[in-house]
Parts: sequence; structure tokens; C-alpha cells
Amino acid sequence: MITIPNNFRFNSIKKIIYISLLLFFVSIGLFFQFKPFISSVYSYSKKQILLLYLGESNYIEKVRLSQVNIDFNNDYKQRTVETTLLPLSISEYKLGGISTTFPAGGGALEIINSQIVIMSRFGEFYVFNTNKLERADIKAVPNNIDSHILYRATKPTIDVMRAHDFVYDRFSNRLYATYTKYIDKEKNVFCVSYINLDKNSLKSVGDWTEIFVSSPINESYPALAGGGKIIINNSILYFSVGYADDDSSKSFDIPASQDLNSFFGRIFSYNLKDKTLMTISIGHRNVQGMTFTNNGDLLATEHGPQGGDEINLITNGGNYGWPYSTYGTDYGKYTWHNTSIIASKAFTDPIFSFVPSVALSPIISIQNFHPIWNGDLLAGSLKAQSLYRIKYKDKRVIFSEPIWIGKRIRDIIEFDKSTIILLTDDASILFIKTDEVKLTKNTKGAGYNFSPEINRCLNCHHFEQSTPASMAPSLANIWNRKAGADSFENYSIGLKNADFLWDENKLRLYLTNPNGLIPGTSMPNLNLKDDEISKIIKTLRN
Repeated sequence: MITIPNNFRFNSIKKIIYISLLLFFVSIGLFFQFKPFISSVYSYSKKQILLLYLGESNYIEKVRLSQVNIDFNNDYKQRTVETTLLPLSISEYKLGGISTTFPAGGGALEIINSQIVIMSRFGEFYVFNTNKLERADIKAVPNNIDSHILYRATKPTIDVMRAHDFVYDRFSNRLYATYTKYIDKEKNVFCVSYINLDKNSLKSVGDWTEIFVSSPINESYPALAGGGKIIINNSILYFSVGYADDDSSKSFDIPASQDLNSFFGRIFSYNLKDKTLMTISIGHRNVQGMTFTNNGDLLATEHGPQGGDEINLITNGGNYGWPYSTYGTDYGKYTWHNTSIIASKAFTDPIFSFVPSVALSPIISIQNFHPIWNGDLLAGSLKAQSLYRIKYKDKRVIFSEPIWIGKRIRDIIEFDKSTIILLTDDASILFIKTDEVKLTKNTKGAGYNFSPEINRCLNCHHFEQSTPASMAPSLANIWNRKAGADSFENYSIGLKNADFLWDENKLRLYLTNPNGLIPGTSMPNLNLKDDEISKIIKTLRN
């Protein structure tokens, strides 16, 4: 029988422990060293497995559906929004619930032969008719999006692959569109193309023809998605191209938007008659909207960085300063890094700048909506989810009136001489009309004969639609409304979690002792008498 000395056994075990620990720490180090590689291999393998299992066409459809708004409910909604001069009736329809292939985010509107035509951000065309969305018989823009889905690891997100905008020339029966086109090996280009339409059926004839193609850019540069607005005025096509620098805080010898040899960060004109292309202006970040005013001024909206969204009066040869001149700041800072060159350059200032940012989107000149608004400008926003009615006079902005919509507004267009249509990023279409009944009554708000008691409530509350600027929820239509169900954003935890409807009993308890009914509410105790509470309740009920 062979015996192992105790000291040998102890030393061997110790060596095994040391070696095991060493291998453990080495493996941890290798894992983090090669984690990106492992992740990419895993992602690639997962994609290949799905391709083998589903096939190319089904895989493409699966990816496309992943971009669709998950809210498929097509519940018709209608509401009234008060503005300074007009009460508005807003009707909403969900596009996602009608066609499950319509992607959320992006898209554009156009009126062609009295029909509402919508282009999705995938570049496919639809007609919205009698509250139904149907595929139009127009070929999708040739953006190679299916190839992008098959051969790229990234999905066609709103920043990487997007059909931007389109416009119809009724004189030539041509539809012009701007879009990002996938080329190869992580490369995209920005394109402007046209396709002929049959005058009567709106069916496309022939194929798309390119009239402008940018130099290639890396698809990791998301900023290009901010350009692409296109309009026609007097046989001249105007379109914008985003700035395409991946990071404006980095040092470039010449930023793309300032480089005279670049395609990016500028507005172009294209003569539809003699086919000449001209650079109108440079130094743009990402022009989101363009319109001509009644006096022929070309105005453009664009995003600033953190703050400094702009409305610019565009002049031939103008340099609008990006990335050197802005009224915004670097993200997360109080300063803007790129200021040293401003003194030596002649940059054109915006005629109006939004600080803080609202994320401006399209802008239109109102022509046939209502005499009170006609001639004004209407701009949309993404971040602020509002419209802005802008009074423009003598080449300056007199005022900007915010109108809360509650959705990211992607496009705006006028229709049928009395309707404004909005396309929103949650794949909804909104129809805005004047509420003629309320306007005829000429009674703003809820129409109450306000008593002194209710006026005490109005130190904080109001009878209009709640917005991010509201101090307290709206009291309009509070009767039998669920507690905490207004669009007010800063409810207390108690009201957010309350599970009851406002009726006479609940209102009386709340007005008598707010914290007694809802602990933690921010509503102060007004020390109201019983008869004062009864008058308030009667006013709210009536």
C-alpha cells in the first residue's frame, strides 16, 4: 500500500487551487477582452439561424414588422384644443391598425389630385381615403432597404435608413422624392429621384430616375436623417441635405457643412426646365422644413444641438454657421465648443431661435385654413409635441404661439381649403378643423360664468388642455373622469394611483381636506366653507 505524505497532499491541493484561480481570472480577462467579438459572432449566428429558418423574404418581413407601431388599435378619437384665436377640432386615426406594414417614425404627406398620399419611411406609398389606408400603385423608392436588412447587422432605424420627403409636380405629373440609399459595406448615399405618374390613376409609369446623388457616407453617421425636405416653387425644386458629420464635437479640418466641395449641410435648387443644380446656402445642421411665404421669402427650420432650434430666412449664398455658430450648447454643458472662428466669419443669424429645444419639424405657410390664420406660419415639433403658429411680418417673427398636440409631429400639409393634416411618429394621421360651433358662440374655455370661488381654483387649474407648462390638471370635463386621467404630467403619486371617478361626493371630500382623501397630494387646503364648495361643484357639474 502506497501512502502519500501529508505535506505533499497539502502542497498539491494548494497548487490546484492556485492554478484554478489563475485560469478563472485569465478567462474573465479574456471574456471582457473579446466581449465585442463574441457579441458580434453571437449576433451574426443568431441572424444566420433566423435566415435559414425563415428564408430571406420572411426574415425581411419580420424585420420590417419590428419597426411597426405596436399599438394596432384603430380607435377613432376626437377632441377640441383651444388656441388664442380659434378653437380646433382634432380627429385622429391610427395608420398602424389599418395596415400592419406601415412603420412608426418618419414619413411624409402630399396632396395629389385631391387625394391624401403618404410615403412611409421605408419609401412605400399609400393613399388615405375614406378613413382607410391602401397601398398606392406607385413603386417604392429604390433605396435598397431589403439588401440593407439582409446584409447589415443593424435594423433600418429612423436615423440609418429613411425615405425623407416627396413632392408632386402637377405640370409634369412627376413625383420627386428624397431618401437614403444603402450602397455596400456600411455605406449610404443621399438621393433625389423622380418617377412619372399617370395623370388620372396616379399609377407610376416606368422607373425612378436619379437627379442627385451625394458622395457616400458611413451609415453610422445618423445626422443625414435630418435633411431631405423638398418643395417646388415656380418650376424650381428645392431640397436640403443633412450635415453628415458623425460628431460635431470632434476636430475636422473643414466640417462638411462648411466645405465648399461637400454635398452636405446645405440647401440646393434644381431647375426643372433646364436641369441646372445650384447651391443656395451652406452651414446648415439638418433642415427639417421649408416653405415659401406669401411675399416669396424662403424659410427653413432646423435643429440646433442642446437648444438653438432655428427658423432661417434663406438667401442665395448665405452661410448659416453650423457647426461654428449656434444659440445652443454642447449636450450636458453650459457652453458651445466651436466658437473661436465666429469672429472671422460672416454668418447669417436665424430670424428666430427656440431655447430650449423643441425639435422643430416641418413648416408651412397657411393659405386656406381660416381667414384669421391665413398668411401665418405653422411649424411642427418632435420633442415638444406641439404646433407653433408664427406671425411673420417684415422679415421678422412677431410671436410664436404653442399649440399642444401631444404627439411627435413629422409632417404638416393643408387639404381641402379648411383642413390641416398632421402625420405623427406613432403612425397616426390627425385632421384639424376649426370648431365653428364654439367659434360662433365666441366663448373661450369651458364657457363658465366664473364665480369668485372657481376663480380661486384657477390660480393653478385651468379649463383648457393640459400641457407641459400647466401648473395643475384641467378642470374641463372633470365630472365622472377618472382621477389622475388628465394629460397633466406632474400628478402626485397619490393621484396617479387613485382608482375612482370624480363625482360630487369625491369632489366634496377632496375640496374639504385634499390630503384626507389622497395622502401626498400637492393640492393645498383652501379652507373653503361648505357653501363655497357647493358653488364650485355646481359650476363643475354644469
